[in-house]
Amino acid sequence: MNDFHGLPIGILKNSSLRLEYLKTPGPRIVRLTLPGRPNLLAELPDAALETSLGTYNFRGGHRLWCAPESLPGTYNPDNDGLKVEEFQQGARLTG
Repeated sequence: MNDFHGLPIGILKNSSLRLEYLKTPGPRIVRLTLPGRPNLLAELPDAALETSLGTYNFRGGHRLWCAPESLPGTYNPDNDGLKVEEFQQGARLTG
C-alpha cells in the first residue's frame, strides 16, 4: 500500500517491522505491521468529531499528542501544517 485511504504516507521498515506515517495531516502513525500480519492500529478513515476548532478527523493509527486529553485542545484538527523531514534511517514529524 502506498497510501492510507487516499492520504500520502512515509514508510520506515526493517526485516521485523513496518511503520507508516502520514505525510500531510498529522503527526500521526497510521500503520504498524509485522511481516504477513494485519495492521496493529485501528483504521477509522470516516470517523470525525465537530469541535469548536473545526472538524477533527480520527483517521486511526496513533496521533502523537500531549496528555492528559482535554477538549477542545486535544482534538485540535491536524489537517495541515505538518513538517516532515526524512533522513536515511528515520523521519521527524513536526505538527
